[in-house]
Amino acid sequence: MSIWSSTEAENTLGYLKAAVFGFQGSGKTFAAVKQAIGLHKHLTSIGQKPGPVGIFDTERGADFAVPEFKRHGVPLFVIRGRAFAKLIEAIDEAASSNFSILIVDSATHVWRDLCDSYQKSKGANGRSYRLQFQDWAFLKSEWAQFTDRLVNAKLHMLVLGRAGHEYANVE
Repeated sequence: MSIWSSTEAENTLGYLKAAVFGFQGSGKTFAAVKQAIGLHKHLTSIGQKPGPVGIFDTERGADFAVPEFKRHGVPLFVIRGRAFAKLIEAIDEAASSNFSILIVDSATHVWRDLCDSYQKSKGANGRSYRLQFQDWAFLKSEWAQFTDRLVNAKLHMLVLGRAGHEYANVE
């Protein structure tokens, strides 16, 4: 008996999970807006009734998108913030309500919030704390709250991030 005998493929609805990274001004938000509108129209064309698009906006980049969504008749809701906890709440609420698509613009600011909050919690007597190698285990396990939701949410998600320059620090 073959291991393939009971694993015939079936057509199930999948959810788009896309990440776009680029430098400031490279068109990440513009591209995500166009993708979200196109996806919304596609869902409509295949007989689905898609819900609204949500943008978790960390830098007021969604403001220019409002007329574009209105022009295409696609409902848009925006939450502004940079806090990691607020992003987690926004994903959970979007996935449990009738939202079809969520744009996170930009995950970089949320990651920085998580790191900054952790550093402040480790600082003593007002001194700044510099992240050490052993700190990454905690930060990555916290960040997994986001990545787990990204992968598993019954929601199309477009996640934008700022590209950065690589550097090294040697002591």
